Amino acid sequence: MIANKHLRIYKGDANAAFLQEDPTHAKHDLLVEPVQELREAFQLSDEECVKIMKVAFGLVNAPMEWYEKVASDLHKMGYVAMTLEPCLWIKYNKHGEIETVIFAHVDDFVIGVPSTARRT
Repeated sequence: MIANKHLRIYKGDANAAFLQEDPTHAKHDLLVEPVQELREAFQLSDEECVKIMKVAFGLVNAPMEWYEKVASDLHKMGYVAMTLEPCLWIKYNKHGEIETVIFAHVDDFVIGVPSTARRT
């Protein structure tokens, strides 16, 4: 689509994507045994564990919760997700012309804007 519409292309990456999440929506508490450095920093005994409060890389629900966060934020900014490709969002201007195209794969983004768009 970006090439077909002759859009200028950019790439982006969300640094520490899964650490930027809201609190997890997991149905059950996730308790883990902390590594020794964490035990010492928080003065935890060997019998104590910690509760994971946010999505973390490697958890089964992490990619879906990240996608839902990205989709929600883009929707709030006026982007429309494509029905056949839900990882593709388009923002239209008031004349119905494409203003921006964003495609996401996990934490990597390809962004297309019209060649006539001003760079900010």
